[in-house]
Amino acid sequence: MKISKKISKIGIIGYPIAHSLSPLIHQYWFEKYNVDAEYLSLEIAPDSLKSFFEDIDQYNLRGFNITIPHKVNALNYVDEIDQSAKTIGAINCITINNNKSLLGANYDAKGFMDSLISNYSENIFNKKPVIVIGAGGASRAILYSLINYGIKEIRLSNRTYEKSKILKKYFGNVIKIIPWDEKENSLNDCGLFINTTSQGMIGKDPLDMDISGLPREAIVIDLIYNPIDTDLIKRASLRGNKTLNGLPMLVYQAVPAWEAWFGIKPDVTKELLDLLEKALQ
Repeated sequence: MKISKKISKIGIIGYPIAHSLSPLIHQYWFEKYNVDAEYLSLEIAPDSLKSFFEDIDQYNLRGFNITIPHKVNALNYVDEIDQSAKTIGAINCITINNNKSLLGANYDAKGFMDSLISNYSENIFNKKPVIVIGAGGASRAILYSLINYGIKEIRLSNRTYEKSKILKKYFGNVIKIIPWDEKENSLNDCGLFINTTSQGMIGKDPLDMDISGLPREAIVIDLIYNPIDTDLIKRASLRGNKTLNGLPMLVYQAVPAWEAWFGIKPDVTKELLDLLEKALQ
């Protein structure tokens, strides 16, 4: 592809990449803060990741985001990683320093907690157990975020019990494994309910789980943002629970990346969230 030589460049790598909302987020901030920069969407197949990093200088990037399926494998190509990336075992952002060294970071955990606290009072959930559904890559970032915040009991339930055991071994006794067929019985005192699975995403079956045992004051979070209102979010709203979809997390994880690249901490505005929501319609 032809690479423009004029201005600062940042971007995103993933496969596929066509439906990413990241270009909209960054273009909004370019205009808001009068930053002369360009955001590149780079579709890099898994078998091309090594050659991308070998030829990275041609893109003249200041930094870039990393999305599925490269978050784990990209670790092999950076010179340094931050503590969250070490713990989570994945990176979603790279900053290219003046000496061309690559610093990998993971801002998913920070993005999750910032999005939660910006929307709801911490008093609702901060001393109560949390239930997390799913034990994949997204779950690892959420568990790190919750533990770092100070949550004392996290109930983890996943269809494959062995995956839950791996995360309990990794994160310790703060994790309490709940067998999949017992998950509905572990809701009655929870302050947060978090779905980290892809169930409910467009083209997939909804999360098959009865949440009637959840306290009505609990917050229900679905990391999915397409659709904005999953079946889980709709059911939770109908019974009076506060809810949060994955869109604010997507935006809030971009904030520290922008700060690292441009030295500006951008605002997450209602206008930006509305713009993204409209793009999903």
